[in-house]
Amino acid sequence: MRRGGKEGNCPLFDQAGVESRHISEVEKAKEAARAKVMAEHPEYTEEDLEIKLSAEVAADEERRKAGPQIRGIPG
Repeated sequence: MRRGGKEGNCPLFDQAGVESRHISEVEKAKEAARAKVMAEHPEYTEEDLEIKLSAEVAADEERRKAGPQIRGIPG
């Protein structure tokens, strides 16, 4: 019996699926936390709860999403 080693055999080998599930779980947790805070603190607005990233953090996030970088080679 052959096991693992290629996409489709196991979730461990389905990187796109893992990333997609991770993003979905993070979004669900974010919305649940936002709803809880809004319910407990009606004085806050949606804008108050927005996370504002610096330009450096946003650029780093885009580089991360672009894929792995080889150390020492500009990406």
